Amino acid sequence: TQSATVPHPFVGQWTADLSRSRLHPLNHLRSASLGFDVSGDAVTIDYVMVDESGRTDRAINPLVADGNEHPSQARFGYVMRARWLGPRGLEAVVSKDGEFEGRVEYAVSPDGGTLTLSSVWRDGPEQLCVFVRD
Repeated sequence: TQSATVPHPFVGQWTADLSRSRLHPLNHLRSASLGFDVSGDAVTIDYVMVDESGRTDRAINPLVADGNEHPSQARFGYVMRARWLGPRGLEAVVSKDGEFEGRVEYAVSPDGGTLTLSSVWRDGPEQLCVFVRD
């Protein structure tokens, strides 16, 4: 018999629950969604954000979660160091010219139903966004 492969806890589509999120006062979103694909340490995050004016920002952010620094494929001149924080956590630290720019931590709940994104950026307050699995 063939055993079913258990998908990585991050893999799938996630939609922001803005009522449970704590965003920067200037970060007014109508909606946000994340898509995760994971293959070993290769992680691809596809995000879509719609601001209060209806403008859509979409990007694909590939990263390698091996704890080493890699040039960002999403933002020229930036360096990303990503690492797994256990089976349900992922951290990404962004720097430019050797200076800290920001840190993002993703955590999937034990039941796999929610993903919490907490971020802090240089000169900015910490933000928390809660996503639910689609």
